[in-house]
Amino acid sequence: MRVKHRVQSRFLRESREQRPWATSHFSATVFVLAAVVSGCATDRQAVSQDDATAIRAVLSQVIDSYNAQDLEGLAGAYSEDAWHMSIRRPMVKGRENIAAFYGPAMPTFRMESAREELDLEIHGDAAVMIQASTLTGFPRDKPESGPVFEEKRLSTIVFRKMDGRWYIHRYMDSTNPAITGSDGNPGAPE
Repeated sequence: MRVKHRVQSRFLRESREQRPWATSHFSATVFVLAAVVSGCATDRQAVSQDDATAIRAVLSQVIDSYNAQDLEGLAGAYSEDAWHMSIRRPMVKGRENIAAFYGPAMPTFRMESAREELDLEIHGDAAVMIQASTLTGFPRDKPESGPVFEEKRLSTIVFRKMDGRWYIHRYMDSTNPAITGSDGNPGAPE
């Protein structure tokens, strides 16, 4: 990193010598970025409870639709051009492909999801949520036999508001290192 820093410093020094406005231009850029960031902080403080409730309802819609084997309802929680990136599975793009991703498992498993919202930021028609969750799958044919799998996850979810409704736009899961076994696989903490 020091080499990169020296290169940037040399560039700035040469810029000042060759273009006296470079320093003021740089200062103006920093000022504009600071104004944008402070504007975002203001937006975040003014989070609408209605928007936050609607966003959380979208996540419930996914699990509820899955358990009702309602593929259309599940896919309807995602924007048309959504991306879904799940643990140990390929990335899926587009509402139709996300439906195809979930479809085969619907008749086999019923899901339960315990979620803990770690952060929610809403900026106009975009929102970002970080959550810790445990997704547990139960066999539909023998629910009394107990869970077939349990995955502990950290998720980053980007939502978009379109035509007054919130949709999942980007969804990315990763294993939760705080609750991952020593072998690196999701499981009970040691």
